[in-house]
Amino acid sequence: MISKRMVVITLFMAVFISAIAVQAADKQGVEIHKISPHRIARDIKNIKGQKRAIVLYASWCPNCVQKMPQIIEIERAKASSIIAISIDESRQDFARYMNKLGDVPFKAIVIDGAEWKLAEELERFGVEVWEAIPHVILLDENNKTVEQGNFSPKYIEAFLGIPSS
Repeated sequence: MISKRMVVITLFMAVFISAIAVQAADKQGVEIHKISPHRIARDIKNIKGQKRAIVLYASWCPNCVQKMPQIIEIERAKASSIIAISIDESRQDFARYMNKLGDVPFKAIVIDGAEWKLAEELERFGVEVWEAIPHVILLDENNKTVEQGNFSPKYIEAFLGIPSS
């Protein structure tokens, strides 16, 4: 007969091993940058001279997961053209998702704060509040919003001036 003590020890070990596995998933592979909405807006403001696409997404969003490999290819075709911002609340889930993607050519940013605060900060670029993700904000060379919505990767490529394959 298994004693209560053995059951408790077994459960403790299972929880402990799970916690270590989550930490390992967070530490290996892609470096995660948890950045405040204010700093995200400030950093965008400081980079001008090139058209860009801000992509708002989350690891739990099926449409985001489906489009992300194509978004990665756009960034590979034209460096510094994509600013991808995750609205994930779980850093561990986001880290696991990014590590599954492998070599990501852009900074893996997750907002450190509320999504509404990011919307408020991005208003300075003419961004309107979004209702769903993925949400793409197309910025001109002066960081003014040209258009925003749920655009196809081909549409984003055309805006950025990337020849279609």
